[in-house]
Amino acid sequence: LLVILIGLLTYYLIPVGRNTRGLLVGYSIMVSATVINFATHLVFGEAAYRWVAHLQPLSYGVALGIWCWAFWSYQPDPVPEGERLLEVHYQRAVRATAQLISTLRASVTGQAKP
Repeated sequence: LLVILIGLLTYYLIPVGRNTRGLLVGYSIMVSATVINFATHLVFGEAAYRWVAHLQPLSYGVALGIWCWAFWSYQPDPVPEGERLLEVHYQRAVRATAQLISTLRASVTGQAKP
């Protein structure tokens, strides 16, 4: 879900502020450490796991530090300038929906399309 969220933010060029960026970076660090921890334990067994076991608590401390910095004061996300790709896709969906409703209405009432 984190990758999907970052992908959508990147694809639609949605600007993010300090608060949102801090949230994403903190969670990314924690998820990455968890994946590394589990993968190391699975691949190398208990011997290597002892060395990597300290990674998870360390990543949690780093994430808490990032979250404290990011959420210390509220900063609203910047407002996008101009028409973005998200707005273009939304307007296209609105036009298609309006056309489908018009067609459906005409077929239900038996009237020709205006």
